[in-house]
Amino acid sequence: MKYKREEPFRFTFSPPIKGTFLPLINTKPSQTSKKGLLYIEDISPSGLKVSSPLNLPTNEMNVQAVIQFQMNDKELEMVGTFVWKKEMASGYAYGVDCVKDPEQQKEIINEIKQYIQRTRSN
Repeated sequence: MKYKREEPFRFTFSPPIKGTFLPLINTKPSQTSKKGLLYIEDISPSGLKVSSPLNLPTNEMNVQAVIQFQMNDKELEMVGTFVWKKEMASGYAYGVDCVKDPEQQKEIINEIKQYIQRTRSN
């Protein structure tokens, strides 16, 4: 899968933001799975780059998940598909292609802008 670096708006977190994911089975949250730990490395209105110590089978199947994280004291949730994986020394990096919801995309853009303003003033 090609990296979407040509997207007009992508923000990299330093340090990454801690979050969780819950796998989806047939587009519904898995009742038997536990939430997995991940870190949001960067974000755009339509996707995420995350890292995790967990090795997900992205090559064998389209792993869909609900990803939850907090930004600006607000709990955010994005639904997406893990589309690529890269092994790293501390775990794995993943590209997540998120469901395109115009309202959610506006919310993500607004939260990123607030995050940038907060971090610049600190």
